[in-house]
Formats: sequence, structure tokens, C-alpha cells
Amino acid sequence: MMNPELNYGQCTPGDETTCPDPENNGEVCPAVLPNGIIGKEYSQEFTIIAPPEYDWNDQIIPLHHLKIVDVTNLPPGITWQTNATDSVFMVGTYYCVLLSGISDETGSFPLKIVVDVYINFLGNPVYATQVVDSTSISLKVTWDPDGIEVYQENSLAINVWPNPFQNEISFELPDKSNEPVNVEIFSIIGSHLISKDFVAPIQSNTYRIDGSQLPQGTYLLKVTSGEKKVTRLIRKSF
Repeated sequence: MMNPELNYGQCTPGDETTCPDPENNGEVCPAVLPNGIIGKEYSQEFTIIAPPEYDWNDQIIPLHHLKIVDVTNLPPGITWQTNATDSVFMVGTYYCVLLSGISDETGSFPLKIVVDVYINFLGNPVYATQVVDSTSISLKVTWDPDGIEVYQENSLAINVWPNPFQNEISFELPDKSNEPVNVEIFSIIGSHLISKDFVAPIQSNTYRIDGSQLPQGTYLLKVTSGEKKVTRLIRKSF
């Protein structure tokens, strides 16, 4: 969770034209954010309008305000801020959330927005409940600037070391498998540099790649085992 005193983002909320709410029941837009590129700076905002009413225990009650407590399931390296003091979103007002940072992991990330709900009781805010909205907005991070390489349902978990590396980089699969393993290294802009196939099983379940010929810089390591695959950001040092 972020410190509310620091949680004040430099973003500009939408309006009736860019984020219409014709049914007056609250809105989040856009529903799908532009893709992020692994290893590249990301900065994108989205608009939230709090609805005027809240369904609390099957009763429709006037809403006073929403308070965003946290935004979870963000890509690693991406943080959030709002343009509202203490992240309090009053009813009928347009607010924005800014997502920014550099992610080193590809994937599809349906954001989970944790919100405290305050109802209007005789003109005063009264805390009602905390809800988690995990359906309204999502963010993808890809390794390809054109978004060709997207998230795989069966993602592969690996442990990579050392990172940064000098000559050789190693990775370990979480479980031993009889599936062949393919390893590829790409430049940060997607140029194919190295490809190596391993015939499983490998007794130690540890795979090593010679990267001594690569110049210093940032690269993408892509590992495929059967139907599972994963991409990781790696760095070559002196």
C-alpha cells in the first residue's frame, strides 16, 4: 500500500466527452490500457467516476465517496498514484489514476482496485465495506514493441542468476520435466540473437547459456518448455 500523503499523481482525469457515464452509475475508462514494453518506461492514466448510489445488503443507498486503498496485481516495477487528496473520490467528480514505472516481466495483469465504500447517512460519510474490483481494467506487458508476443495462459516460472551476468547466465525450472526446453535471447527491440535447445530431462534441472559474445546491455531471455513459456529481462555487465 502506498503512503496516502505521497499518493498524489500528476495526471489529468477525463471528462464527459472522453469518459461518458450516460447511465450515471459510475465509470472506469479506458477498460484496456495500452500495452507496456518490458524494460521500457511506462506512464498511463485512467479515469474513475464514483457512482451516486451503492447496493449495500440489497438496499440502494446514496454513496458519499470512495477511497482507493490499493491497486494490486500490477506488473512488477509499476506503481500507482491518484490526483485526489488521500485518494478520496467524491461522487460525481472525475478523478484519475496514474500507472508508471518500468516492468521486467511480461504478462497480462487484470488490476485489482481495493476500495473503501462510504455511504451518505444524513449528509455524513459512514464506512460501509471494502470491495475489490477485478473486472474493470487490465494491463499487458509484452517484449515486442508491436505487441506480437503476448501473455501465455500457461506461464512458466523460472529462477534466473546471476543477473546482471558477465559470461554465463543460468536458470532453473521449478519442477523436473521430460519436455524439451528451448532458450532464446533477444535484444530489447526484439532482434533474435541466441537460440539453444536442451533435451530433457537434465538431472540438476539447471540450464546454462553462454552469453560471453554479447556486448554489455539489456536483453530478453525467453524460455519455452512444452506449452509453457516465460520472458525475463536480463542484463550483461562488464
